Amino acid sequence: MNIIPKVKKITKKGNKIHFNIPLKIQKEECPFDFEAIFSPCKNLFQLTDSSGVIHFIHDMNLEHEAYILEVTDQGIQIASSSASGSLYGLYTLYQLLNQDDIYEMEIEDFPDLKIRGIMIDISRNKIPTMDQMMEMISEFSFMKINHLQFYVEGFSFYIKSLPAGEYLTPMTIEEFCYLQDYAAKLGIDLVPNMNGLGHMTDWLSLDEYKHLAEKEDGFIAWGHHFKASTLNPLDPSSLKLVKTMYRELLSRSQSEYFNMNLDEPFELGQGKSKEECDRTSKVKVYLDYVTKLSDFVKKYDKEPMMWGDVVVNHPEAFQSIPKNVILCDWGYDFDYPFKDHGLALHRNQVPFLLAPGTSSWNSFASRNKDMKETTFQACISAKQSDGLGVMTTDWGDFGHLQYYPFSLRGFLYCAALSWGENLSDDELNDWLDVYLMNEQGLASTLHHLSTYSELENQYVYNSTLTFQTVMFTDPDLKTPIKLRSDFLKNQILARPMTDKAIQDILNLCEQEKKFLNQKNGLIPEEILNCIRMIEFSVRFQHKMIHQIKLDDQDLYAINHIISKHQILWLQRNRKGGLEQSLSRLISLKEIIEFLLIQV
Repeated sequence: MNIIPKVKKITKKGNKIHFNIPLKIQKEECPFDFEAIFSPCKNLFQLTDSSGVIHFIHDMNLEHEAYILEVTDQGIQIASSSASGSLYGLYTLYQLLNQDDIYEMEIEDFPDLKIRGIMIDISRNKIPTMDQMMEMISEFSFMKINHLQFYVEGFSFYIKSLPAGEYLTPMTIEEFCYLQDYAAKLGIDLVPNMNGLGHMTDWLSLDEYKHLAEKEDGFIAWGHHFKASTLNPLDPSSLKLVKTMYRELLSRSQSEYFNMNLDEPFELGQGKSKEECDRTSKVKVYLDYVTKLSDFVKKYDKEPMMWGDVVVNHPEAFQSIPKNVILCDWGYDFDYPFKDHGLALHRNQVPFLLAPGTSSWNSFASRNKDMKETTFQACISAKQSDGLGVMTTDWGDFGHLQYYPFSLRGFLYCAALSWGENLSDDELNDWLDVYLMNEQGLASTLHHLSTYSELENQYVYNSTLTFQTVMFTDPDLKTPIKLRSDFLKNQILARPMTDKAIQDILNLCEQEKKFLNQKNGLIPEEILNCIRMIEFSVRFQHKMIHQIKLDDQDLYAINHIISKHQILWLQRNRKGGLEQSLSRLISLKEIIEFLLIQV
């Protein structure tokens, strides 16, 4: 029996029972919107005006999302105190009917954590279509996820009061409200999310807001020059801009939470606020800004959330965090100290979420070891330290080149562990094949490819050696081509892959291609283009390391990747952002063309 999340207690009480499919539910008894449920369930269940086989019992003695599922020869009863609990009971029944003969039994089930969340980046180029967002919400509900955020920075969300933004195909407030209503029907709280200190590059690039930058000439990090990204927290106009950005979402949201983010203010204390940061401290200047912004958010009866990276290593500052602000502590590498941080936050009575990641970004195919270890440690630590819950993240750095299926194992693993017990890889893969892939073996392929970074000769934090082919390609086509080419080559030579690592990765890709060559459909095509990116990247690095001249096959390979990426992108996502996603690949193509003509 492979029910995910695993149920707390199952008691078989008698004989096998046969039910006629579809099982009937009387309309008047159904406590949730039946039409909104995970659509495959409608193959086994049906609403009826007459008496049904499935009965829902309202039991106020049960916790909010708990349920008791009882199967007898007289019918099926799902007891709960909420529509969410009733829905989760039905989802468990659906999995039972899909896998096993049904016996007289009783299942008692409830979640370990209050918040079981997912955050999806819709601001690094990739904004899903409304159909895709609704499909995600439906799938997450079936996993018993109850909290969802779409991460916003820049121009991915249309702000009516700030029409100067260079919007492409943004989410609108009307779309957000439609999605929050749809999510609520499925037991999911759609929480508004918008950054308001760091990650302000797009706004600070506009002439009317350049003066608000902490450091107008930008900063250097990871070998790159980056444009100004952080607001000057001491300028009242910075706060005024962010309040304007937040106001419409705050007024239209039904959630009790609002995520201000406020992470990675890279230039803080290096420019206009340097004198004040030196006089007091960087953390104090930061928390003064947090206090002002959180007070504004609280006026809308929301509990503010913020990322923890600026303060989590400064426990002496915990008492200065404004009351009722929830700290979200993120960590995306296998050795991140979630346990220590959870204990420290609990000890200082700071409400918190722990935030692992799918590790899909900066990797093409995810990083299995990091995804599993961060998720496991975050969920266990949240339970041990009385955290509010967990929220796994799915970012889109450096072009958002990963395809949606590569995030699914991370989403499901977090859903399972935040509800209850751990899972094996086989359990994860089998469940995904049955319920989301609709084809045996695809989830195992996703899993196998996500292990390629473990074949590399050097561990890379928050990325992979293979991905550096893309990461260190300058996307600005105005940069002289020789500078782009030399910079990329130097970065590859600084951390060279061994021949063995390259060959092992190519062997893995070849093995998975043999399986995929027999498959058709969107998911196999997405996996194949991921494989093309991995193969191209390691072969390119091999030639750079050994000073082997590129050839027409290299040019064909990158052109094929670009062509396929354009097609696949539009299957799930809006057109806006595609050009930016392609920018590094197109720059890489130009580098190859340049190197081809070198003597």
